[in-house]
Parts: sequence; structure tokens; C-alpha cells
Amino acid sequence: MPSITDKTPLESGCYFHIYNRGINREKLFYRHAHYLIFLRRYQQLLEEHVETYAYCLLPNHFHFLIRVNDSNMPGNEKMVSNKLNILFSKHALMINNQYNRYGSLFCKSFKRIKIKNDFYLRNLTTYIHHNPIKHKVSTDFATYQYSSYQGIINKDTKLINIAGLYTIFNSPEDFIKRHTEDNPFAILGKLKIEKTI
Repeated sequence: MPSITDKTPLESGCYFHIYNRGINREKLFYRHAHYLIFLRRYQQLLEEHVETYAYCLLPNHFHFLIRVNDSNMPGNEKMVSNKLNILFSKHALMINNQYNRYGSLFCKSFKRIKIKNDFYLRNLTTYIHHNPIKHKVSTDFATYQYSSYQGIINKDTKLINIAGLYTIFNSPEDFIKRHTEDNPFAILGKLKIEKTI
């Protein structure tokens, strides 16, 4: 069973589940534009360092499934962490300025779980996409606009490594089938990933 931690190094060539929430469960995203700006900044800061396989942004927390790019460059693992922290700092500054608030917006350290096999990768992907249902933000995960699912199905996203994702799922048909027939909460629920969310 993977361990939930904020200390695991983001090793090159490895998959990770990255997530965090607003401090005291406060909102991270208040308006439609906030989601879009966060994703745009994520892409600008991280596209050279990671491949993204899935994401979901909810009002007070987020999930990303990433693979850190292969690199022999010293300090690459720390670079990814630094870029993520820059993303969070920029987002917090924007929200604080717009809503006259002060201090931290995110919990101090983002969580990361190293993923070691395709079974977990497949089920984590469906888990991430089903999060709007789990948190009662939407009744239909497939139409939720702040996750990667629609972009993957419509092949209308530059953020997601769709070809790599379909390799993990064997085919686009398998991807859809697992999202509509499997119960990711039953499979991954015992890990209690959401305990800190």
C-alpha cells in the first residue's frame, strides 16, 4: 500500500498522485476564472518537467496524477517540488488580493504518493475523475468541467498525455469502460486518501 507523505522525493521516471487542500478546508477556487488560471499556470510551470495523466480541481482541493520526466540533471526532483510551490504561492497571492485575505491558502505541504503499478494507476485515474461525485460537487463526473475526463474523451487537451494514458488502460474503450463500470471508491477507499482532504 502506498504511503501518504509530504516528504517522498519526486523521483525522475516515477508516477505520483499529487494533492492538497485549502487551509481549514477553505476554498481555493471561487470563480470559473480561478480554475482556468490555476491550470494555465500549472501547464506553464510544469509542462517541461512532468507528464500529466489526470487531474480534478474541486472548490477546496485538487488532485493530479503525474509522471516526473526522465532526467539526469542534478536537482530535477527538487525542481518539480519548487515549481509546484511557485504555483501554489501565485494562486494564493491572487486569491488573497482579490478577497482581502491574508496568510496561507493551502495546507503547508502538498501530499504525494508514489505509484508503483498499472493496477493502481488505472484505479487512481478513475478515482480522481469521480471526485466531484464523492464530494457532491456534481452528479455526473463525465460532465464536470474542471477535470481532465472530457478533454481526454474528446481528445481536446494539450495538458494530458492521452497516448500514455491509453497505454496504461490498454485502449480508449477500456478507459471508458473502467470509468463507467468500476467503483474506484470501493477499490481505493481502504487507502483513505481523502482523510487529509
